[in-house]
Amino acid sequence: MSHEGISENNVEKEKNSIGIHCVFSEKSEIWYATNAVKTLPWFRENGYGDRNSRLPEGVTEQSSDEEVRAIVATEFKEDFYKDFADQIQEQWPALAEKLERLREIPAFKFFDPYTIQLTQYGSGGSYNAKTGMVALNIGRNRQMEQIMRVISHEIVHIGIQEFIEKYNVRHWYKEHLVDLIGARYFTKRIQNAPEDVSVVDTAFDTYFPDIEAIARAIGDTK
Repeated sequence: MSHEGISENNVEKEKNSIGIHCVFSEKSEIWYATNAVKTLPWFRENGYGDRNSRLPEGVTEQSSDEEVRAIVATEFKEDFYKDFADQIQEQWPALAEKLERLREIPAFKFFDPYTIQLTQYGSGGSYNAKTGMVALNIGRNRQMEQIMRVISHEIVHIGIQEFIEKYNVRHWYKEHLVDLIGARYFTKRIQNAPEDVSVVDTAFDTYFPDIEAIARAIGDTK
């Protein structure tokens, strides 16, 4: 089996359901670890602490790319990633059923399948809205409930990113909007924003499920 991916784990996808494809590799882990070092200043500037971006053991901001590569090579254990991939696949059908409810949101962008990139480094989760990829950090002590919550959060990001970019919505407004959508369909968890995001609550109450109207109301297109 290639380290590059596990395709649906031999679990037959139900007709018309949304699928996932879990992937991992030593090469990708080197990239995520190196990127985690480079993006630490961004996390600080946006109100996150250093603890929100996990680095390999012994790596600091002063570590060279070569040092990061060597440490990642010692930490990469295929079975560790495969175990998480198996568990995610087991939990996926229940989340996929909830995701279907997002179709009531006009112009919400779906992918089928989504790619779940497993990593031990960087933030808890991130996304690529162009490819439908969710980067999921499994390097922390997490319960599967939390892992699936991160996946759903990033999928919501992907679904509305077009309007976030179109109307230049600032970071914490975007995060709060995703949390409000998540609270409606998945979980009641709302992040504590380091700035006033009440304008997002007002726009959400006024315009939901029209995400474009919400993004227009809270964006900065000047």
